Amino acid sequence: MADPLSGIAIIICIAFGVLTFVLLFIFANRQIKRFSLKSKFGPHFPIAQDAPKSVQNEINRRLDVVKTIAYQPTLLKKSDEIYFTEEANSIHKPCHLYRMKALDSISTLDAAIIAADPTKVRSFNQDYRVYLVRLYQNGLFGQLEISTIHRYADLYELARHEPG
Repeated sequence: MADPLSGIAIIICIAFGVLTFVLLFIFANRQIKRFSLKSKFGPHFPIAQDAPKSVQNEINRRLDVVKTIAYQPTLLKKSDEIYFTEEANSIHKPCHLYRMKALDSISTLDAAIIAADPTKVRSFNQDYRVYLVRLYQNGLFGQLEISTIHRYADLYELARHEPG
């Protein structure tokens, strides 16, 4: 005589197998779509697909140039320098003014480094600490200590990313 639960057990095993297969299919399909959207080949749809090949190449070349465009704005105007005068020292100033002044001084330092050696241009995506340490190793900072450079880079990161 056959056990009556064996039929139910078989049905449950088949249901779990089908459920596992469906879930694996859904997750695999999702991952494939996710990786195809994160592709390095630019937009998710073809641009100028009916255009001649030379026009397509020119459009792709110009889109690649857009990735390299970088601009660091000046955060404080010259009229904002009144906050840092002797008369203004007694007034409580918000910390964001000091952070903005610190970030503006970085662009001033970059301009001074380029004036000293035009070949030492920092790319926009380059880490500032790595850039300063390489300049130190090349002897551009003279007698400056490496701990001072690391402290300066720490304060720059603090001014750039840490609120308050």
